[in-house]
Amino acid sequence: MSFRLLDRLVTDLLVAAGTQASDADDVARVLGWAERRGLHPQGCVWVDILTQRLVAGTIRSPAELRLLADRPAAVALDAGDGLGQVAGHRAVDLAAERAAANGIGLVTVRASHHFGPAGFYADALARRGLVAVVATNAFPKVAPPGGTTRGLGTNPLAIGAPIADESPLVADVSTGAAAGSKVRAAIATGSQLPDGQLLDADGVPTTDPRALGAGGVMLPAGGHKGFAFGLLVELLTSVLGGGAHGPELGSMFDVATPAGTSHVVLAIAPHDGGVPVRLASLAAWLRSTGSEVRLPGQRAAAIAERADEIDLPEASIEALRTAAARVDVELPEPLIARPRSSPIDTAQGEQPSP
Repeated sequence: MSFRLLDRLVTDLLVAAGTQASDADDVARVLGWAERRGLHPQGCVWVDILTQRLVAGTIRSPAELRLLADRPAAVALDAGDGLGQVAGHRAVDLAAERAAANGIGLVTVRASHHFGPAGFYADALARRGLVAVVATNAFPKVAPPGGTTRGLGTNPLAIGAPIADESPLVADVSTGAAAGSKVRAAIATGSQLPDGQLLDADGVPTTDPRALGAGGVMLPAGGHKGFAFGLLVELLTSVLGGGAHGPELGSMFDVATPAGTSHVVLAIAPHDGGVPVRLASLAAWLRSTGSEVRLPGQRAAAIAERADEIDLPEASIEALRTAAARVDVELPEPLIARPRSSPIDTAQGEQPSP
């Protein structure tokens, strides 16, 4: 299936669910970016839950993006319970604009929803010659060190920067021991997770990803260090932006209520043009330390550069089929022709959103 056809399908499904066309394009760009890089759990599998929420009215489109505060280098937005991808695009544009004028641009967003991979926005800023930090909070599922119940979300954190003669450096990591998307992918494929990532409802270590949706908790990445970075993300998103946190946050999979997610986008304009060259020099030094060394995001970028067609995983196909049936959109032949598998029982899986 071609990427162009997939992008058009995603747009058509979202428009049929009630999305404004320009909003649907924003979502399709983010999901397509993930698919092109082989990041399928962050790709079009999300169309199912997005169409559910749009039909239910708990994601608004168009939504009013309200300006809460406006200073030369810092802006605070309220996304009005709209699509996270739309708010993310607006935050990137504002951050880049303020960085160009002031050397730095900081944009916080509250009252939003899951906005896809934070790396998408970091990559977009890096391709404009900027150094970027992007983060989002999420529904709680990570226990603090010493805690036995959920405290923080996986709270992804991404950085981006331009490198001379290469695709941008993009690192996008969960501050929990695993990304929520990795947990759902493991459930979908019947796989186990590595040791040290989850505790079951009784506080016993487990590798069963289904434990997270049955009263279990995720551990922070790297113990107290990962917890500190997750707390940093919460500070920069909900605390700084005045958004929901902790028990106030909703899950993307609870369709009846808005998620209330918060994001932050920070763009830094270098004082000279030497950052890409200096970063390339640093990258060469790091690669010289071992034949297996590669920088974050480089493999995914290489996949994207080679990809013309996509062979979607079954979970993504089922999500598209379910969404198409919900909003009465005819699927393209490549998806109609694929044999159907048994639908994934999400009730047995991990419910909170990443």
